[in-house]
Amino acid sequence: MSAAPLHIFFIASWLPSRHDAFEGDFILRHAQAIATMHKVSVAYVIESDIAQNTHEIWETEEQGNIIIHRIYIHPKYNSVFKKQRYYQTIEKLFLHCNQQNKVDIIHANIHWRAGYAAYRLFKKYQTPYVISEHSGYFNTKYYKQHTVNNYSFLKKYYVRQSLVHANMCMPVSAYLATWMKKFDPKIKTTVVSNVVDTSQFYFEKINTDSPFIFLHASMNWPEKNVLKIVEAAKLLAEENNNFQLHLHIPFSASIHHYITQYHLENIVLQKGLVPHTHMPSVIQAANATILYSDMETQGCIVIESLCCGRPMIVSNAPVFPEMVNDTNGLICGSTAINDLKNAMFQMMQNYSIFQQELLAAEAASKYGFEAIAKLFSNVYSNVLQLRNLDA
Repeated sequence: MSAAPLHIFFIASWLPSRHDAFEGDFILRHAQAIATMHKVSVAYVIESDIAQNTHEIWETEEQGNIIIHRIYIHPKYNSVFKKQRYYQTIEKLFLHCNQQNKVDIIHANIHWRAGYAAYRLFKKYQTPYVISEHSGYFNTKYYKQHTVNNYSFLKKYYVRQSLVHANMCMPVSAYLATWMKKFDPKIKTTVVSNVVDTSQFYFEKINTDSPFIFLHASMNWPEKNVLKIVEAAKLLAEENNNFQLHLHIPFSASIHHYITQYHLENIVLQKGLVPHTHMPSVIQAANATILYSDMETQGCIVIESLCCGRPMIVSNAPVFPEMVNDTNGLICGSTAINDLKNAMFQMMQNYSIFQQELLAAEAASKYGFEAIAKLFSNVYSNVLQLRNLDA
């Protein structure tokens, strides 16, 4: 582990901003965890209508040991012939931060474009870099035409160069690491999970007088199978009415129609999206969380729920056994509706077997700020030690 705090230039592909208040909040939490041990300068550059009347708008926010630079550049720079503006802006900010306090390591988040930006800086200034990876686009089986294998020849070449030359790549799960190795076996990987702020996500006893509450929270993307969750709730309601399913998703007309068609208004409640700061109380008000996805690279709601001591019901997506086992949840054998209905019934019948306070403590020891910050710090230390040996 590094003996002294380092200065990390942290390039984010996604980040909460005026452009999108929700996107990339998990990347920001990585920066916040790292900042418990190191100085972090965050760079987030995006082509956005926010800069409609000017070339670029710079905003700076300080959060303790983090300085966040959000730079909105005019949408015209998203055109094929003007994309260099993104990399030029990142470089300009890097030089500014380096002048203020020498940058020890560049930490990019997502292989494209942040990863390639880090690679360009390394080639020009010889500053070592690492890449955190959250994207599922390495999974050629699920994403097919959208995967890295179907990038244009030039983009795929740049991605490969960025990943292979990184001092370390840090996928959030072993499952994602496997897919990255399939893209190129020369990529060096070590798993560093998404992180949970356990000062907010912690165990609180559930109100036992309330109906049993199942929670699902997502952006309702197709792979989340939200309608299947609602259909399973319908089947369960035919046997047991002493439960509710709370959906924290964007309003869905099709799901609303299904709820009204089958008179589930008292069972399935569309609660809408809430800011991430409100999620702890949402999870703590529920008995169990459901994530029934076809594919996940990890799933922040899983580790947040576990840190609150709430057991999980998950599908058979390959990543889930890395986090969920018979002490903290149920893994279904498929994404079939009846399998989920049975798991929901089993969870209600056998809820007392989950030692929730212990479950929360074990999750916090794996996914809390301290644990993840130490993993990142060890990676940084190893990178710098090897660099010194090579010098």
